[in-house]
Amino acid sequence: MKVVLCSMVPHYSHTAVALQEAGYLKRYITGLILTNRKRGNVTRALPMNIQKKLLGGGRCNKLLKPDLVTSLWYVEAIRKGLGLMPFINNYYNYKILISNILFDLVSSLYLNECNILHVISSQGTRTLQKAKKKGTIIIVDERGAHPTHRRKLLEEEYARFRCSSSTEEFFENIRKQEYELADFILVPSQYVFDSFVKMGINEHKLFIVPYGVDLGVFQQIPKIDKTFRVLYVGRVSLAKGVHYLLEAYRQLELKNAELLLIGQIEEVFKPILKKYAGIFKHISNVSNKELYKFYSNSSVFVLPSLSDSFGLVSLEAMACGLPIIVTENCGAVTRDGKDGFVIPIRDVKALKEKILTLYENEDLRQQMGNSAKEYIKNFTWEHYGQKVVQAYREIARIRGFE
Repeated sequence: MKVVLCSMVPHYSHTAVALQEAGYLKRYITGLILTNRKRGNVTRALPMNIQKKLLGGGRCNKLLKPDLVTSLWYVEAIRKGLGLMPFINNYYNYKILISNILFDLVSSLYLNECNILHVISSQGTRTLQKAKKKGTIIIVDERGAHPTHRRKLLEEEYARFRCSSSTEEFFENIRKQEYELADFILVPSQYVFDSFVKMGINEHKLFIVPYGVDLGVFQQIPKIDKTFRVLYVGRVSLAKGVHYLLEAYRQLELKNAELLLIGQIEEVFKPILKKYAGIFKHISNVSNKELYKFYSNSSVFVLPSLSDSFGLVSLEAMACGLPIIVTENCGAVTRDGKDGFVIPIRDVKALKEKILTLYENEDLRQQMGNSAKEYIKNFTWEHYGQKVVQAYREIARIRGFE
């Protein structure tokens, strides 16, 4: 079995490692990545804050063999450059869209002979078309819910606030083209699986492969204050349902408490935030290597998403001993009543009730946090790699080759 993996998403270096160890990986085409050979010379020349960003989230992987990696680092450099342009930076999806198209164009030039091409959704239409003509088996790795399912959910939110995401439909069309080309689709959660089946995708085409967490990075340390801190990590946007969290927290009026939001703010969300000025604190960016400090110094983690594929941040929070409040549409592994609470989307009342329950019961917070930290040991990147290889072996069995 010879596999070419194409992805600009850093954590897919774990996929590459799993395929390499199984003897399947022929080529890993990616963005900026530092293998063991390149790590020292490159990183020592950079400022410390840039080094921290590079060494986290899968961008540095000493397990990968350098001769199996093609790094299209300049595509990510262009993405960063686009972020310096005010108009493009204000519209996050445009930056992603432009860099994805460029990555796809260049990746297609590096495509070698292989049995299987594994591409991350919206990053490989041209590459997939080229491989399909050669009879290559196509795997599309989808990180989100089916785009039509997602769009229908979000249309109501955008209409309510009289705004829109002009690239949503374009992304949807790209993904649908890729699904048509795909022989198999990998998804990270049952929620995403169900969204595809509802949209008419044959369930036999789908494989659930849950993501993992690096327990060496995300470890609990002692909390340094007595403030009851509600933490959210992720893009501050309508899709993430942050406005429901803000409203719930505003109504609670808790004493000796704090709501902390970590993540970049969606442009259309900025007017909404103004209505809640003074009731929350915001940090736009924290490196992956430093996030564990914020998780450990919080009391509860909340992910109120309207549609989320898996919620990697929920795994990180669980690894740091936090009880979790997530919605049914998060795809999270949180067990309701054990590691935290799972609630309906758009439910301010439920958010208030669960936050208040944890605010008033320190023993329950400790119990659920400990349960979460123990359970998450079943969801490391090593476990993820094993499930990726299992999926490949099943695909090989179905197609009748090894």
